[in-house]
Amino acid sequence: LLGGLLALEINIPENWTELFFKETIIGLCKINKLQNARCRITIWRDGEGFYQPQINDAAILIEVSAQESEEYILNETGVRLGVFTNLTKTANILSPYKTANSLVYVLAAKYAVEQNFDDVVVLNLSLIHI
Repeated sequence: LLGGLLALEINIPENWTELFFKETIIGLCKINKLQNARCRITIWRDGEGFYQPQINDAAILIEVSAQESEEYILNETGVRLGVFTNLTKTANILSPYKTANSLVYVLAAKYAVEQNFDDVVVLNLSLIHI
């Protein structure tokens, strides 16, 4: 998370420590009376400037939602897996980080449903030979 913020040149607040995130997430779970929860953290560049940011400060949204089970349930029936080749992931300095741009994954998920797959693999650009 912090590595991604550094790569995007977003200022990291000093109080964003492991303890800050842990206490905030646990506090949200207590407020919402959740024993088993899933957490989603979204961070973006705050302020004005759309494509030319005026500031590089971070804004954050932390969400928690109920999780049905505290245990991971193994799929014992198998998975029908396909390969999505309509688009590829690009390889660049931001590739290791999860960003809000999920268009490739949305289209891949639609393709999986249309082709009756349980899931599909999205390839890196360097694996595709034209």
